[in-house]
Amino acid sequence: MGPVLRYVQFVVAHRVWVLFLLVAISLAAMSSLRKVQLGSSFEKIFFGDDPAYAAYEERIAEYATDEVVFLAYEDPAPLSPASLARLGKAVDGLTALPLVGEVRSLLNAPRITMEEGMLRVEPWGDVLLAADADELPGLRAALEADPSGAGHLISGDGGALVVELTVVENRMAESVAPVVGEMLDAMESAGFSREKVHRGGLIALTFEMLEQTYENAEVRLPMCGLLLLITVLLLFRRLAPALVSFGIAFVSVVWTMGFAAEVEPQFSVFMTMVPAIVLVVSFSDTVHLWSAFDTELASGLSRKEAIEKSGSEVGKACLLTSITTFLGYISLVLVPTPMFQVSAVVLSFGVAVALLLAMTLVPIVLSFIPTPSPEKLRKRIGARNRIQPVIDWMARVSIHKPRRVAGIGLVLLLGSLWALTHLTIDANFTERLAADNDYRLDEEHITEHYPGVNSIQVFVDLPGPDAVFDPETFANLTAWQDAVDALPQVDASISLMDLMSTIHTRLGGKEAAPPTRPALAQYLLLFELAGGEDLHRLVSFDRSTLRVPVQINEGRLRGTWELAEEIQALGLAHLGPEVRVDTTGVFALLGAWLDDIIRGQRNGLLLSVSLISVMMVLGFKSVRIGLLSMIPNLFPLLLVGGGMAITWPHVDSDTLVVAIMAIGIGVDDTIHFLTRFRLESHRIRQARAVGSGVLRLSAAERVTALQRTYNFAGMAIVLTTVILALGHLPMATSDYFSVWAVGALLPMVFVVALLADLMLVPAMVSLGLMGDAAPLEPEGPSSAPGLGDRPA
Repeated sequence: MGPVLRYVQFVVAHRVWVLFLLVAISLAAMSSLRKVQLGSSFEKIFFGDDPAYAAYEERIAEYATDEVVFLAYEDPAPLSPASLARLGKAVDGLTALPLVGEVRSLLNAPRITMEEGMLRVEPWGDVLLAADADELPGLRAALEADPSGAGHLISGDGGALVVELTVVENRMAESVAPVVGEMLDAMESAGFSREKVHRGGLIALTFEMLEQTYENAEVRLPMCGLLLLITVLLLFRRLAPALVSFGIAFVSVVWTMGFAAEVEPQFSVFMTMVPAIVLVVSFSDTVHLWSAFDTELASGLSRKEAIEKSGSEVGKACLLTSITTFLGYISLVLVPTPMFQVSAVVLSFGVAVALLLAMTLVPIVLSFIPTPSPEKLRKRIGARNRIQPVIDWMARVSIHKPRRVAGIGLVLLLGSLWALTHLTIDANFTERLAADNDYRLDEEHITEHYPGVNSIQVFVDLPGPDAVFDPETFANLTAWQDAVDALPQVDASISLMDLMSTIHTRLGGKEAAPPTRPALAQYLLLFELAGGEDLHRLVSFDRSTLRVPVQINEGRLRGTWELAEEIQALGLAHLGPEVRVDTTGVFALLGAWLDDIIRGQRNGLLLSVSLISVMMVLGFKSVRIGLLSMIPNLFPLLLVGGGMAITWPHVDSDTLVVAIMAIGIGVDDTIHFLTRFRLESHRIRQARAVGSGVLRLSAAERVTALQRTYNFAGMAIVLTTVILALGHLPMATSDYFSVWAVGALLPMVFVVALLADLMLVPAMVSLGLMGDAAPLEPEGPSSAPGLGDRPA
């Protein structure tokens, strides 16, 4: 008697106490769920304790904040009195919001002029409001040409505002989210049409990600549960399996998310996919067990014998499949982002819990419910057998034409490997949103009419205090900035050099740059005395460090980092080794880290494949069979991956995470098929009265074993594939790529895996590649030769 059979007998014998214990654990898990918060800070999602990000946060806090929302509004006459009045109301409304620190607009952008020999700094708004209608065209031209940055707040179709939030360390995204909505409300209250206001920037993007997080929890999870419930109800034509599957899945989710709340109570967008994945895995385990129970019962076994036999035989395969799925998910810990590392631990826990609860509750429930009559049972199984002709066709082709099947598989495999050599991996957070997503459309509008919403923060450390006043250094800095602005990915940059050059020009200077140290120092003093503000955004107090924000039109993470590296190289060429040019920013840091992330994902995938290969070797007690069984398991990943390499310009880095998840789940049906085949092979040899040892099957006996395997496991494999595919499908409705990929790419992998398991695996067996020799082992008191045959 094996340990699985003993466990099944134990839980049935002590079912009341077991149920009481499960209820107590469930209540404790539900209590933990009260800690949950949806959303997380950008730091927690991606960076964790990364020192480069901590250094960036510390540095940017000295000059400004990176928590900025860019609001662009469409207006055919942005300088008209009516438009400026609406803008003033909007600025007042935005400034009144609790988390808003400062709002920059056309009204308070500085205008530098000379009047009666004196430098004058005044808000552009004062000049525009006092101007006559015939003066506006000339003022608009001067505004658009203003090098101090005011020209970035106007375009051919309207104007823009830059809203800075107050500085709060490690602010949670959910605390920012209402503010973005309130900003849009303030614009609407001021008279701007909601449809003609566009938002951009990291905060707005994070807000959109948070919206997707809420949709996962509130919309897609219930959709998954309802779809799975209906699917099982249609497949079994009976309410009990559907309700039991749903109940076990619900408890599995409660336990998993209760555990997750103890590990990390702030749930990211990826974490909100975990309940749906656990639902699917739990349904799959339950359906395998219940389907086996029906088949054993229809073959003539008593209810007790059917419970024990289905629980022990299918339970062994489910145990191995859960271990491989566990190994697949836990491999995500190698991805160096907290979001995936936490999700890896939680998903692995969820897989283990789903199996434990299925192996516990299914036998208990089956021991309570009435045993259906043989006639009703055959009708229910017959309803599922409507797809049996398809399974029979796959069996005939694979068994009788194995070389053709294997040849087609080999051609597809080689073609996929060739396509994968052309695979390029990158990431673009905006492109992770659907093409018709509101935020993506907003950012496209902003990028078309204004400098890019993405930026690289450049810090220039000079040799010492007041070094910026050295004429040669200033000239080199100006030449370096001109070279940066000439890069095609750069839309604009703002610096102290722009400000001082503007002052120099307004004072009548004819040289390209101020000629002397005293003149440069005097220009800054005049600017401050004339009412100029915000110098702290551009230069440190001791004038030894400059901040140069560079607005870019590059959205790819790798492209952003490569641009940052190019800006640094230009700094070395123009400024020399004594001046340090430090390029940083959220997207630049992620771009620098992208190779590490991809390396971690690749290592996670390799670890997952390696560990699962070891488990297959141990599970089948054969190195050859274990390793060869990985071919059909890798086949779906390679085929889908090759298709993406051909059809997509670049594959998002998160796709590798989907591959890690797929290999852990996709291997399950291979295990079920080969486990059943070896069991049927054993029974055939045993029927020959071979008491022990190893004896290969004849060709006819191998065909018989394969046919019995199809009859017993074929239907269950199809059912679980349907459940896996349909269960993940609702996530394909997400606007966020990483969620969409789980809902769209995983079902594709599962369908291809089904074809591989029911065609390629039997073909390999028929060709003698997988072997059928195994030491004979006693099956236990309830074994019966031929029990796997399809019920009449």
